Amino acid sequence: MKGEALRLKRTNSSRATFEENVYKFKSRPLARGYPKNLIETLLSDIKFTLRKGIGATSKHESRKELKPFVAQYQPQEPNLKNVLMEEWHLIQNQPSLRQIFKEPTLISYKRAKSLKGILIRAKL
Repeated sequence: MKGEALRLKRTNSSRATFEENVYKFKSRPLARGYPKNLIETLLSDIKFTLRKGIGATSKHESRKELKPFVAQYQPQEPNLKNVLMEEWHLIQNQPSLRQIFKEPTLISYKRAKSLKGILIRAKL
C-alpha cells in the first residue's frame, strides 16, 4: 500500500493532482473494509514535496558527482586501486588535478574482448 502511494508521489507533478489521487487511493481500501487508522498510519510519512517543479523523492538529492576511472581488466596487473591510493598525494600536489579530483575516483573495470566476442557477431 505504501509503495503504491509512493508511485503516486513520483508520477504526479502538482500538489493538487497528488492530493486528489491520494484521496481516491484511500477510498479503495476503505471500501474493501480496511480500518481507517491503519491506512492513515501507513500513509502518514508520505508527503508531497516539489523539487524543481517535479514530485520527487529526496534520495537522489544527496548524490555526489562521481568521476569514474575505467580500465580494461588484466589479471597480471597489480591492484589499480592500491596503486592509486598510494600515489594520491601526487594528484593532490597538482593544482589543476586537485580541482578536478577533490575526492578519490571510482575505479571500475571493463571486460577485455574474448576470442568469441571478436569472431561472433551478436547482431545478424
